[in-house]
Amino acid sequence: MKTFEELKEKLLSDKKALILIAVFFIGLILFALSGINTDKTKTVSDKSDGIRETIEKELEQRAEKLLSSVEGVGKVKILVTVESINEVLYAKDEQTDENEGKYSGEYVLIDESGKKSGLKIKSVSPVIKGVAVSCEGGGSAKVRSEVTSLICAAFGINANRVYVSKYGQ
Repeated sequence: MKTFEELKEKLLSDKKALILIAVFFIGLILFALSGINTDKTKTVSDKSDGIRETIEKELEQRAEKLLSSVEGVGKVKILVTVESINEVLYAKDEQTDENEGKYSGEYVLIDESGKKSGLKIKSVSPVIKGVAVSCEGGGSAKVRSEVTSLICAAFGINANRVYVSKYGQ
């Protein structure tokens, strides 16, 4: 064990080696902490991922139905990616007591047919990140242009977010 003691003493006397060991252990601790995830965060993320997938599938089905009726398109497959999902913002009655430095706020409720609900300020629709279309007529410039224009109009997105290719098996 004398060699271990000598090695230990050499390492502790060499500043570069000491810094390297410290960085290694800090990295190891940070790596271990990064793997910790709370169940609450995971549950919210899982729910929003499920909602996002449902929205994407619904949009894909509607677009496929629409494009399959266009002349020259033929068989069609569509992939829609959504950046954010539906979000509803509700009115809040906010009050600040400047003397005590306290803030309080309550949602504004309205009575509709004996049922209370929040006063909706605005509803934000899903934001579409991109649309990929693969269709049998995708080899034709005319069909690609028609499909791109139709997708842009249907989803309210720019042409740079749409890609059309020829369907191949």
